[in-house]
Amino acid sequence: MSHDRRQFLKFSSSFLATLGISALPMWQQSDRYARALSGTKGRKLALLVGINAYPSSYANLKGCTTDVELQKALLVNRFGFNPNDVLTLTNDTTQKPTRQNILTAFEEHLIKQAKPDDVVVFHFSGHGDRVTDPDPIRAANGATIDLNTSFVTYDPRESSGIMGRSLFLLLSALKTDNVTAVLDSCHSGGGTRGNVRIRSVEETRGGLAGFDPAPIAAELEFQEQWMRKLNLTRDRLAQLRSQGVAKGIVIAAAQAQQKAIDYSFDDFHAGLFTYLLTQSLWHQTEDKTIETDRAIANLIPSINAITSNQVPFADFQKSGELQKQPIYFLPPALPTAEAVITNVNGDQVEFWLGGVERDCLKKGVSFQFDVRDSSNKITGNVKMSSRQGLQAKGILNGTAQVGDRLRETLRTLPVNWQLAIGLDPSLGKDLGIAEAAIQKSKRMVAVRYQSPQVLYGMEVQYILSRMTFAYRSQLEKIAKTSKKPRKIPPLDSIGLFTPSIDEIIPDSFGNVGESMKDASDRLIPKLQSLLAARLMKLTLNARQSELSFAAKMQIEGQSDALVGQAFTIRSSAETEPKSDQAIPLGSAFQFQVTNSGTEDLYLAILVIDSSGDITNLYPAPSALEDSIKLRAGMSKLIPDPATDDFFYKAKAKGIGEALVVASKSPLRNAIKIVSERSNVPVLESVDALLTDLTEAKSSRTKQTQDKQVYTSEIAALSITFQVV
Repeated sequence: MSHDRRQFLKFSSSFLATLGISALPMWQQSDRYARALSGTKGRKLALLVGINAYPSSYANLKGCTTDVELQKALLVNRFGFNPNDVLTLTNDTTQKPTRQNILTAFEEHLIKQAKPDDVVVFHFSGHGDRVTDPDPIRAANGATIDLNTSFVTYDPRESSGIMGRSLFLLLSALKTDNVTAVLDSCHSGGGTRGNVRIRSVEETRGGLAGFDPAPIAAELEFQEQWMRKLNLTRDRLAQLRSQGVAKGIVIAAAQAQQKAIDYSFDDFHAGLFTYLLTQSLWHQTEDKTIETDRAIANLIPSINAITSNQVPFADFQKSGELQKQPIYFLPPALPTAEAVITNVNGDQVEFWLGGVERDCLKKGVSFQFDVRDSSNKITGNVKMSSRQGLQAKGILNGTAQVGDRLRETLRTLPVNWQLAIGLDPSLGKDLGIAEAAIQKSKRMVAVRYQSPQVLYGMEVQYILSRMTFAYRSQLEKIAKTSKKPRKIPPLDSIGLFTPSIDEIIPDSFGNVGESMKDASDRLIPKLQSLLAARLMKLTLNARQSELSFAAKMQIEGQSDALVGQAFTIRSSAETEPKSDQAIPLGSAFQFQVTNSGTEDLYLAILVIDSSGDITNLYPAPSALEDSIKLRAGMSKLIPDPATDDFFYKAKAKGIGEALVVASKSPLRNAIKIVSERSNVPVLESVDALLTDLTEAKSSRTKQTQDKQVYTSEIAALSITFQVV
């Protein structure tokens, strides 16, 4: 999978200029999510727009209303917005998100009410388009930009929607500079790809490549009205647009010629970017910049695991000191959380799971939470009984009220969690053979493609497919824009794609002419390894763990060559200024682990390579129980060349992920299986480690068939790295 962290959040200046945005890597702004704008005590206003269904010929989406719900829950329950000051326009509201209603809402709710010290948030999720610009601007590189991004609105006929030029004028009219605009749409092509929908209408115009409509007369007149109100000439407006955003900060989900994905999660849909951004913000703290750095870093592999063709970007107003301030221009007003209570009826509660780790929000996974009031005092606990999408129900023990936050204490994992493999229609007459091979494999399920409207009907982790001409052309197009060499499999070969069909799983495609039976036999071991990796990631809990534990990955013998780092929210570790050093192929690497808590911990390390395969690195086959112990208050190197007789070397180019696990209880099953047997199937060894982690506390209380992970007992961290 292609990923270069240093390049991941760079973007096209020409596209940004259409909105008045210029290049700025998002991680350079990460402190905005964690540091407060001191003295900001004004009103907090938000306008959130999400459009799933369009009355015109545009293809419908599924996750835009969820985006609005995500943002509203976050703003109200973490950033302290008054619900009455958050105006939403969706398909489900009385006022529909038409062009005129959105413009009126912006003027009445935001422009007329916002005062200089107030905070304003505008969010749009829906289709994007592009139109010809009657007054094109000149980009920083000198090129003339003839097109302008347009946000497609809910209107009974096709229109130009709201142009980026109009948004620039609306933002300019606000009396406050404390403005954040989040735009989860794109204009680079529409339709569906694999198991995702694309938030663009370009491919719904009858395949008219290169056709860009002119804006409607009403849109141009609206712009003229605001230019007069703001005393702006055409030349002055063009000059301002070429310099940067009008006010505050603008974030967009995808850059030029990329796709903003409307994603099918386990049993709900949402914008991939909005969900991951919002989910990370549930855990931002006002006293630790490091929490934001980790949250932003976690967005990168999460997005890239699904698609490498969506790169979010952001920019800020050039004047003043706004670049030093947080997005939303506020500290989180209320304690960090995984969920918030939305209804209480006796001992029955309903809650919103906005902050739960994406990798853990799967069918069969359930949670138990502590209830925390506005002062962060524990007043009871809630055990989840059911979930539909991000809405959940549970049983309350203690007291709670609407708005109380929930912090995870226990995660129950399904004993036989299955890997879902989508079967692409390109398999044709071989669909039955592929389906039978997957279905008879341990803990895997085959899912057939249903229709352009339904797609697969559920989240699939990978898609088994032939390399068609269309898929190969798409990969070649992405390779050209990424400017990185890619080996694209030959036509008609069989292998695995990511759910968005714009990335192949490395080393998964075979030779031309391979039979489906041979391809299935070849791919099942890889799928088992991919399953093992997914199972381990169900335990990830950097934000929830109560242990004080940190891990760094570095090139061996070079402590300043930091590859990556991760730590729990309770850790005393500080963020290193640079943590994206690539590992040269064949070079040795090591880990520095730190236990700043008061109890000894036992360690395990696994690595997922660029092809998705997982390998146990630690404990080593010769390990004894005491040798993998990390004493309280101590740090150690793994491996330590001075004492250890093993080493780790980078063997495959590409992006990998290291999983570093610490547990209060000994990892006896993991040690036993690696010490007594050679060439243990990776799924079996991972099951042994999971048994250690999930029985750590339950074995001391009561035996249960469920695998239970306690946040007080383990820390499971992830570090993404690159081998070149």
